[in-house]
Amino acid sequence: MIRILFAYSQNLVRKGLSSILNEEKNLTVVGLAGDGNELISIYEHIKPDLIITDVSLPIKSGLDAIKKIRRSDKIIKILFLSEYSGDQLIDSIVKSGAQGLLNKDAHLNELLFAINEIIEGRFYFIGRSDSELDAIQKRFELHKVKDGSKRNNNLTKREEEIVLMIGQNINTFEIASKLKLSPRTIEGHRSRIIKKFKLNSLGGLINFSIEYSLKINSSKRIMYN
Repeated sequence: MIRILFAYSQNLVRKGLSSILNEEKNLTVVGLAGDGNELISIYEHIKPDLIITDVSLPIKSGLDAIKKIRRSDKIIKILFLSEYSGDQLIDSIVKSGAQGLLNKDAHLNELLFAINEIIEGRFYFIGRSDSELDAIQKRFELHKVKDGSKRNNNLTKREEEIVLMIGQNINTFEIASKLKLSPRTIEGHRSRIIKKFKLNSLGGLINFSIEYSLKINSSKRIMYN
């Protein structure tokens, strides 16, 4: 029996998917977490076989939580869920020690296939081959060497603050509270960012924010290594 810890910010999704997985004869969900800190705490108590987690958990991101878990556990299997599947995110997930990434809108059969691949010791990154994963990693290693800590200078300081918070799954009202601004002001900044980078939609802004956050975090690691 494969023991699963499932982390997702939305309670209905956590309970719904856990019920579906529990219907599979070889799977059992032994823990549910709603944020990154809770994921770490529950993991330490139950030590599951597999963690399935959203990349963008509140308080501490799923990626940061997994990095902390990985420091003491090199065996645990990990599958990330995300609305975003860009190469930057794939590179960061591979480097975190996880074995897979699945789109949140994937069908149940694909989720079960990904779980089986990971448990059997293989990778599953939204259908990418091993050679494609290797090429992505090599490209981003080269990119880091060339660009160092270079940032996107098209963002103002305030816009960057907002983008980084969106990348951490912080909602408009929380951002407004942290920055001591009105929600309407935050919405105005969001609209200008969407227009500036031709993102077309809120989903595009979220994807951009996740990628930008990962890029900044990678730059910081280079600066302090």
